Amino acid sequence: VRISLVRPVAAYRQITASSTDEWIHNIHIEPVEPAIVHFSVDRNDSGDNRTGIVRLEYATAKESNFIIFQSKNLSCISVETDWESEFCNEILEIPYSISDILASVHLEAKLECSWAKVESISGEEEGIITLKLDRNVTNAGRKAVMTLSYPNADPVDVNLTQYNGTDLSDKKANCFLINKPGGYSIDSSVKGNGNPSLGDVDLKGKIVSAALTEGNLTVKILECKDKHISFRIPDDAVSGNAILEGMDKDNKTLWSWHIWYYKDFDAENTADTYNNGSIVMNCNLGATSDNWEK
Repeated sequence: VRISLVRPVAAYRQITASSTDEWIHNIHIEPVEPAIVHFSVDRNDSGDNRTGIVRLEYATAKESNFIIFQSKNLSCISVETDWESEFCNEILEIPYSISDILASVHLEAKLECSWAKVESISGEEEGIITLKLDRNVTNAGRKAVMTLSYPNADPVDVNLTQYNGTDLSDKKANCFLINKPGGYSIDSSVKGNGNPSLGDVDLKGKIVSAALTEGNLTVKILECKDKHISFRIPDDAVSGNAILEGMDKDNKTLWSWHIWYYKDFDAENTADTYNNGSIVMNCNLGATSDNWEK
């Protein structure tokens, strides 16, 4: 800070400066004209703005003060603000980091929705926010907003989207006819022939630890867990067929399931009824058209 004397009666080196504020220190005068007051300030981790006073004295002049205003040290939350999860995901882990952290202060996350909750927040300067999600087997996807806050930072909103899916666990079959794109889950502990179990194993997904797809239909395996294979047929998928192969932890094939995707096919309302009362589908197994020439 530069200061000037009006009608000085002594040398500039007789100017003295001091402060009673502990965060202002190393005060000294450079005795030039105009004089320069040098000082240092501590980093402001108090969480609030603060002011301090430096007192100037010179010969017989009236004491003069100047005020130092120091803003609070601003932290910054860094996090990806848009997250998507599949219908079968039960855990979502979101990494974050905070610049200029404060001592003994932690990130807080507020999430108000019925299908997701904050399970834990690890780390200080950087870490993981772990969310516990309910499986979404409703008729629609759902959204929520999680607000992250830190005492010395602007809050950040994180947008969460969870896609919906269909649980086919109550249906036991070798072949599953699907007519809409989306997420699906089948019970991989039951063979299509009705055998109630593929082996005496626990419920942590050891029955199916891997899955493969074959055929001309693109199927994305989402998860193999708790005796279920979850998969997604993308929106742009064309009608076709795929094979899901369930394997154990040693990659031994336990069973396979035929996924027959015939987009928008209504099997019941397009079936043919014969005079004897028999009801027969109007296409062959695995067909993608009711045109017999195709």
